[in-house]
Amino acid sequence: MLLFAAAFAFTFAVFKPDRAPRPGPEPDAPVALLETAEAVLHYLREDGRIASTEVVSLPGDLVGLTLPELAAARPDWRVVSFAPERVVASVPCGPVTGASGFVGPRDGKVAVFRGSPEGCHELVEITNLNADLLGEGPERPAYIPFEDPAELPFILDGLRGRAL
Repeated sequence: MLLFAAAFAFTFAVFKPDRAPRPGPEPDAPVALLETAEAVLHYLREDGRIASTEVVSLPGDLVGLTLPELAAARPDWRVVSFAPERVVASVPCGPVTGASGFVGPRDGKVAVFRGSPEGCHELVEITNLNADLLGEGPERPAYIPFEDPAELPFILDGLRGRAL
């Protein structure tokens, strides 16, 4: 028993714990967005469903902001996740206005949408054309934008021509 106590005392004296606090990050240090950060934006329809998701480089005016500063700069964003390298936010769509839109895939068919494929849009109609006609790649994008609804018949006729 005496030998055990002596061994313990020796070990404690040689390997005594450091009682000084170890340096580390300050607990109240604000977390700020980095210049290389990305923003993941979920555009929400009025019913709460996600219309689309976009991943973009963080806009320059948001670099260096903390969470409270971001909330003040973008009051329409509901921040879901915040880290120096990525912010995830839900953004309300609001009503889709204007005549522009795009043709894109929906449920295996070619569909017509009003709005932007990268942001908020709403379905106008689903055609009987197969979505494979849209293709994908630099020569054949997954969607075809239009500025004026008068262009739409020409776009759909072009797709019908691919089906032949």
